Amino acid sequence: MLPVVLGLQRRHAIRKLRNTMNVYGLGGDGGKGNGTPSLRLRTAKSAWRLASRLGGSRLPQVFTGLHIFLADPSRAEFLSAASIELMCHPGQGGFETETTRLLDPSRPLLDGRYRLRTYNDLLA
Repeated sequence: MLPVVLGLQRRHAIRKLRNTMNVYGLGGDGGKGNGTPSLRLRTAKSAWRLASRLGGSRLPQVFTGLHIFLADPSRAEFLSAASIELMCHPGQGGFETETTRLLDPSRPLLDGRYRLRTYNDLLA
């Protein structure tokens, strides 16, 4: 798959890709990205990131679920990252709590340590 992706990138001058999830919750998985994946999957993800970067791609340094980030935004992985992509599903069935949290003006998602950016700003 990587050769196809890299070929499409070259053909259409696309330099920014989504990363694969690489920061997980601290508890049991429960199907919500909370468990650490197998060594095999972590190795495959690392190989994808390396090959993508060697192919000239830019990726966010961290990719995780919004619920994992909000559980502890002070985690070392977040504080040391130059860029973080937060996966969320606003308005999608089964994610009502997440949507409510995103839309709550009395609880800003980000404190002064973080700021929202676009993919056009991605440097990592």
